[in-house]
Amino acid sequence: MEADQRREWMKSRRKMRKAARGARLRRQTLRFMLLCGLLFCGGACFTHMPWSVHNEKTQIVLRGNSVASKEQVLKLLGSAMDVPIYRLDPKQLEKQLASLKAVRYAFVRRYALPQPKLVVEVLEEYPWASFSTDPNCHQWLLLLSPVVLSRLRISLMWSNHIWLSTLIQTLS
Repeated sequence: MEADQRREWMKSRRKMRKAARGARLRRQTLRFMLLCGLLFCGGACFTHMPWSVHNEKTQIVLRGNSVASKEQVLKLLGSAMDVPIYRLDPKQLEKQLASLKAVRYAFVRRYALPQPKLVVEVLEEYPWASFSTDPNCHQWLLLLSPVVLSRLRISLMWSNHIWLSTLIQTLS
């Protein structure tokens, strides 16, 4: 009797080991299939998503520019068009933008999702004064920044230069 019991016990142990091996094989197969699926989905997303900036008017957001025109900035960012976002170097774009005389600092951020876009933050160096001619009357005009105008108003409140204060009022 003991030999039959021992034989049955050995058969049940073999069945348990065989079932454990089968479960381990199924888990490994499932892991392999999930890994292949993730790699396939990642590759499909990488190849089918629009990664580059195509429309400069809607996909390049410009903030903080009042002296430098949008056209000047977009002209410098022309090298970033149709280049994948992940290949753009923001530091290089910032150096290109800082080459403008009116721009003191520029910060470029890249966004890939939901749509690729570039966000450009510009900190400008405001001129305290500049000379220009009016094309209609050919007279020289002095254009002062608002900070300088406010300082001149404060200093003229205590002086008797009426002609200078009327000039500042007409300029502002």
